[in-house]
Amino acid sequence: MTPEANKELIRRYVQAIDDNESSDCSVLDEFTAEGFVAHNPPIPGVSLDREGMKQAAEIFRQANPRAARGHAAGRRRGPRREPDRRSRRARRRAARDPRD
Repeated sequence: MTPEANKELIRRYVQAIDDNESSDCSVLDEFTAEGFVAHNPPIPGVSLDREGMKQAAEIFRQANPRAARGHAAGRRRGPRREPDRRSRRARRRAARDPRD
């Protein structure tokens, strides 16, 4: 598998987690083999097998409700605002005096 194919697979995996608005994590079966074993430190109370990955995804979904709306994947919900580079004092003065 090429590095680009691996990246696309991970993007689809994360997107499947982000788009899942229910506690049904069976969509992750497409991405993990039946004999899957994670080799990372476990989350307390979560196994390191395929079901544990589903449990971890559900924990993430509940802890990050904004993820289901696209924020975790970096998608924005509106136009990007340019930062106001004026000093705090100048911004306060402008808020009081509309002529600025």
